[in-house]
Amino acid sequence: MVCSVGSCIEEIDTASTAEAVRKLNARKDVLVKDVDTIDAIGQTMMTYSESLAGDSVSPLQAERFFENLISRSRAMTSTRADLEEEILQLSRQIDALTSAEKKKEGKTDGEVSVVIMTKKPTDIQLRLTYRKSSSISKVDFS
Repeated sequence: MVCSVGSCIEEIDTASTAEAVRKLNARKDVLVKDVDTIDAIGQTMMTYSESLAGDSVSPLQAERFFENLISRSRAMTSTRADLEEEILQLSRQIDALTSAEKKKEGKTDGEVSVVIMTKKPTDIQLRLTYRKSSSISKVDFS
């Protein structure tokens, strides 16, 4: 008898999974620091803009500064949104890897008894479907 396990059960190499998660976390940490830097730059720009006084800056200089401030703020907001999306995707990849690893941990017990009778030799295909937690797994026997 040959037993093959369905595609919803995968072999997980915990060492390579841990390394992949480490690399994803390292990349995520860099992106989070980039977001923090953008926030700090934005705050500095706003603080500086509040310090401008009419007696020290000409109206033309103030206008140029505020146009530049708006332009840079838009660019930083767009960059921040892109970074946050990438962080979200990395978080999802990390969650997928760690949850797949956790699914393989623990113990399980089960027993299946099957009696198959035929009048003459023949090939058969038997499919066993079982539910464990919230997933369905299939095992094919030939």
